[in-house]
Formats: sequence, structure tokens, C-alpha cells
Amino acid sequence: MAESFRALGAGAKTGMLTGAESTRAVCEAWARIRSDSDNLVWAVFTVVGKDYVLVSEGTDDLEGFSKALTEDGVFFGGLRVSNKFFRVLYVGTEVGVIKKNKAMLQKTAPFNAMEGSIEIHIPTGEKHSLINLIRPHL
Repeated sequence: MAESFRALGAGAKTGMLTGAESTRAVCEAWARIRSDSDNLVWAVFTVVGKDYVLVSEGTDDLEGFSKALTEDGVFFGGLRVSNKFFRVLYVGTEVGVIKKNKAMLQKTAPFNAMEGSIEIHIPTGEKHSLINLIRPHL
């Protein structure tokens, strides 16, 4: 992936960079998740154009988080479980192979905005197994 990026022309590289404005929603929600004074425990984002937008957020358990992940999209999420912080990537079963591969590149910007967290990739079609993926880190 890095070799491909180096081979791109300057214009193409500039088009792939993500500005701070694009991740504003991620940064704001992540700050609330990490705050002891806010009850927010999870947030889910997707990409619209070049911006990462909030899809859903919640103060409830992980069931709400899992429900926000649909099978026709690519989602990036942040969550707090037992005072541990996680950043999550989920690609739905109905997403094509090109979009799946692009998601691996698109995760960099929101994941960089979610500092101090453990990265979790939920296998396609396995969103119900989120707690099992988190459990070893608790």
C-alpha cells in the first residue's frame, strides 16, 4: 500500500490526504467518549464524500452499537468498555470488493483521530461477535 502511495503523482497524493475538517465529527464524539463527565460510550461513523460523518451514538450497551452497523456500508466506530477504549472497523456483507479494499485506506483518518485506543476489525457478517473480540483486551 505504501509503495503504491509513493508511486502516485503529487496531485493524486493531495487528493488522498484527509484534512482536520473531514474528521471533525470523529474528534468531537471521541472527546465525549473519553470524557468522564459525558455518558456517551460509543459512536459510529461512515464516509460521505471526503467527510467522516456521525451515523449513530449511544449511552447504552454494545447492542445499540451493533445495530448501527448495517450490511450495506463501511463503518468506523469508537467505544468505551470497562474504561478501555476501542476503535472499530466493520464492512458489511453487501459491500463490494473495491469498496472493502478502500475501507482499509479510509480507516487511517478516523483511527488517527481516536488516540489511545485498541484497534478491532470485526469480520464481515460477524458484528454480533463484537464483545468476543473485545473480551481478551479487558
